[in-house]
Amino acid sequence: MSKWFAVLARPRVQGITDLIISTHGSRRILALCTATAMLNLCLTVAFASPKSDFKVPTGIANVGGEVLIDGLFANSGQTLFSGSRIVTAEGSESTLNLGNRTRLKLYAESRLTVEFSSSTLLGSLEQGTLHGVVPAGIRANIVASEASVVSDPAQPAAFSIQVEAGDTTISVETGGLEVRTGDTLRSVAAGESFRLVTAGHCGPHPSRILIIVNGSGCFSELGLLLRSLPLPLPAEITNRHARVA
Repeated sequence: MSKWFAVLARPRVQGITDLIISTHGSRRILALCTATAMLNLCLTVAFASPKSDFKVPTGIANVGGEVLIDGLFANSGQTLFSGSRIVTAEGSESTLNLGNRTRLKLYAESRLTVEFSSSTLLGSLEQGTLHGVVPAGIRANIVASEASVVSDPAQPAAFSIQVEAGDTTISVETGGLEVRTGDTLRSVAAGESFRLVTAGHCGPHPSRILIIVNGSGCFSELGLLLRSLPLPLPAEITNRHARVA
């Protein structure tokens, strides 16, 4: 009797054993899949973390009148991105508050292209008037006509740049600037102005006069870049009885 019962029970026991083995195998597969998924998740987070810390430099543009940003009419408070081109119409102006705490004000009939990061400011003033306030820690480099204006990141600076009919005027309120024209590099301190004046043409190339004006409005230096100065002299120079060095 016991032998017969053992013969009948053997298939059931084998089935239960197979079920237990199958269950353990499924658990192992499930555990392996879970571990693989967790590993992929950790790797994704690890590689994505540096990108999540990167911030695209932006600013805020406030406008008065008709102002175009990248060819589209701008609204006050809109986001400004690095590489934008700003154009102000007659009787209009725009104030740019950049993410690196630099503030630029663009006056009427001006054209400016500006690029910026957390530590730099690059600009190209094609025409018009720009007033800039640059905090310490930011290196500004603005190209205006044939002059390149660079601020000292060790100190804050406030200045104005005007480009009109090819002439460039740079005035420093606080801090100091370095102005490069061709191979010439000059420092302009607070209270001084620098002017690059078109005096006329000598052959195929225009003559340029470099002028440093001190705070009292008197010329402290006047130099001629080219050999000769075509006459007549600009009225601004003749009225001040300037001497050519």
